[in-house]
Amino acid sequence: MINCLKYYIVRITMTATLIIQHALHNISLQRFPPFCSSLALIEDDGKYLVVYHRIYKQYTFPGGYVRLHENPAIAVQREIKEEAGLDIVPEYIVGAYENKSGVKSVNVVYKCNTNTGKLLCNYEGKCEWLSEHVFADKLIYHCKEALKDYKENKYSMNNSQV
Repeated sequence: MINCLKYYIVRITMTATLIIQHALHNISLQRFPPFCSSLALIEDDGKYLVVYHRIYKQYTFPGGYVRLHENPAIAVQREIKEEAGLDIVPEYIVGAYENKSGVKSVNVVYKCNTNTGKLLCNYEGKCEWLSEHVFADKLIYHCKEALKDYKENKYSMNNSQV
């Protein structure tokens, strides 16, 4: 019951955020910047940490919005601790990707290593370690781009180190 209530609170919050963002965008004559989020691409033993997003009905990499005046690398550590219960270390930036649906945001994707922690589930979605073939067709667009760039080694640690 509590998880169901939390789910609806998140859904209402996301809808309100979208409405507010559109209003600010229109009031500012389309000069209001997009929100920023930080996502973690974590690979361990051939499996990736993904979240099945109950609202979007797709898989995504775990992460969330960057708070005002917060460093995106710190934000990704905080978000992964909150969402998955894991302590992580961001290694390098894989890339920055536009969210093409819903709340407009720029998603900074970090290649991360996990240190410690027990994997948790929360009301936003189920975190799990999956092989790419299991989630590839259901991965949200900007995460597909990030995974492709990561696998092609398009960005190297030399030019995008955290």
